[in-house]
Amino acid sequence: MRVSTNYIYDSLRRTMQQSISNLLTAQEVMATQRKVNRLSDDPVASGRILDVGAMISQNEQFVRNLDSANTITDLYDGAFDSVVSVLKRTKELLLGEANSATSTDATREAARIEIVSLASQLVAISNLQYGDRFLFAGYADDTEPFLDTFVTATPGAGNTGGAAVTYQAVADPSLVTGDDYQIRFVAPAGPPWTYEVWDTTTGVPVSTGNTYVPGGDIQFDGIIVRIDDTGGPPAVGDVFDVTTTPAGTYVGDSGSIRIEVEQDVWREINFTGDRVFQGAGLPGGVNLFDLFERANTALRNNDQVEINNLLGEFDQATEQTAAIQSIAGSRENLLSQTSDRLLDVQTNLKTLLSELRDVDITDAITEMNRRENAYQAVLSASAKIVQPSLLDFLT
Repeated sequence: MRVSTNYIYDSLRRTMQQSISNLLTAQEVMATQRKVNRLSDDPVASGRILDVGAMISQNEQFVRNLDSANTITDLYDGAFDSVVSVLKRTKELLLGEANSATSTDATREAARIEIVSLASQLVAISNLQYGDRFLFAGYADDTEPFLDTFVTATPGAGNTGGAAVTYQAVADPSLVTGDDYQIRFVAPAGPPWTYEVWDTTTGVPVSTGNTYVPGGDIQFDGIIVRIDDTGGPPAVGDVFDVTTTPAGTYVGDSGSIRIEVEQDVWREINFTGDRVFQGAGLPGGVNLFDLFERANTALRNNDQVEINNLLGEFDQATEQTAAIQSIAGSRENLLSQTSDRLLDVQTNLKTLLSELRDVDITDAITEMNRRENAYQAVLSASAKIVQPSLLDFLT
């Protein structure tokens, strides 16, 4: 049987192309050190690799969630330690003033000023942040959940003049009494106008015969108010009501924030400020900020009965905080155990993925050498079969 020259060339070409393809595959395996580089290499193994890879990605996300949760829990734990320290120091100050025989006006005032400072520290603790999120704010975690002492000044409903409040603020928290005030413009009509400041809670004047300066500071009991006459001067009989809101007003919510730590397993990670600092939802819950405000008032008024009552209530507040801190501790333990388990699972999954996908380097080298030899053999055989002559070029 006669074999045509074209058939011989086609056979040689197909054999050489197959040999080159086999060699390239072996070189690719060596370069990537993976025995499965595309779905067509092994469809069954490829499917398993994709499944295991998805499980690893999901598991890695759970581990990241747990790392973040553990960091947040540590921050809560530190915050509770700080709260307990503030409460204990406040009780120490009250205990020192609970004995009327040793307490004096000077010691009570010094204790009161420090307690006002401690209340501000409590506000700072309650506004704890992680990144740009406030941890005690519930779902409303993009704004501070607790406000420090602030002032509100509003014109009276019967005012006939054009003066308006342009600024109000607390200048010195230690001087703020928590009482309500009224700025009253009195005869004779100006200019210059005169005004009085009255403590409407006690019914006594704070100051009288004051000369009104448009846009100037009106200061009393640690408060600053500015009243401007851009819209017109004040009229005789105009009043401006001034109220102070003590530290501890909560503007967050009670939202429970949860994270997924395993497939369909969610864990609560946050504590809301209304529960921690105001005792909301707790049996016999204690409002910590209310205790500080009462301590401020009791020391200012030398109310020994109230001071002694507060000693026991500060103990309750400390116990309340410690109980919540124990919850944080149990959460931390649970999260740590879950994290350890997921890290073990991650190790096992990566081992399985390596078994499915990665090549044994010794086998890969042997296979590449074998295919190189096969390729060289094809080249050698082809050279011997195809013997060009002058007659080949002439025809």
